Amino acid sequence: MTLQTHVTVEVDDFDVFFAPLLKEIDGEVSGALRSDSDGDLVTYIAEAKVGLNLIAPYLNKTTRILEIGSGVGALSAFLKSKGYNIKAIEPIGEGFAHMAALQSRLLGCMQDAGDFEIEDKSCDQLSRAQDGEFDLIFSVNVLEHIDDLDGALSSMTDVLKADGVMVHLCPNYRIPYEPHFGIPILLWSSGLTARVFRSQINARRALWNSLNFVTSGRIRRISQRLNLTIRFEDGVMADTVRRLRTDPVFEARHAQGIGKFSTLASSRVAEAVLERWPATWATPMKFTMRKKSP
Repeated sequence: MTLQTHVTVEVDDFDVFFAPLLKEIDGEVSGALRSDSDGDLVTYIAEAKVGLNLIAPYLNKTTRILEIGSGVGALSAFLKSKGYNIKAIEPIGEGFAHMAALQSRLLGCMQDAGDFEIEDKSCDQLSRAQDGEFDLIFSVNVLEHIDDLDGALSSMTDVLKADGVMVHLCPNYRIPYEPHFGIPILLWSSGLTARVFRSQINARRALWNSLNFVTSGRIRRISQRLNLTIRFEDGVMADTVRRLRTDPVFEARHAQGIGKFSTLASSRVAEAVLERWPATWATPMKFTMRKKSP
């Protein structure tokens, strides 16, 4: 798959596309105060923009695209409105029961998305016979919530074209930090962490139970079993620090966690170190997977 050069227009269009909805959420249209669900919707839209930047080099309107765990469907709906051939799947799993209502609100505001729908489907239900094959398969902060990660990646591989690519972004629990809760993973033990941070975790127990604590090592082992090549991208931690400085929504979400270190890590020396930080020891981790040539 060749890299594309026209995608900067699409990234710029993203802000324009969601501006009316974000303006309404901010109360500039409706005059309403922002609710918790409004805040969640703003977060999902912000994460969708991260996803767009993740896959921008691979976008091509002649290829088939599959988004795994599309959430409220913001990114896939936007790409659909721009004429991309995209399919989105999202099983509403444990810890995400509120997602269906957010999906309905978001899609109800998107006339340009046409007949776009999110399919209630899990990765293990993917099949070449039913779904066909895809040139690009991607996910953004989804893999850490999949119980049978080996099976899910196997199913994705089955529907990936021979010359296709998978692009994924997710936490790397080789670094003992849990970004959803903003807490350390004590001695790399989820059990010990759950006991020490009991009250904080119990407040969102379903979300905690959804985590599989995936690591770069596990991803590498799965890729070997599936006969896939894998490449972990450099510079992700530096990108995260830069986002903490430029994305108020992201900064607010991580104020009690990695956000505390953004100022410390913002010096030129620290940023240069993070740019060269080993990719398999970075969180989040970004990686591509491809089928090996016969």
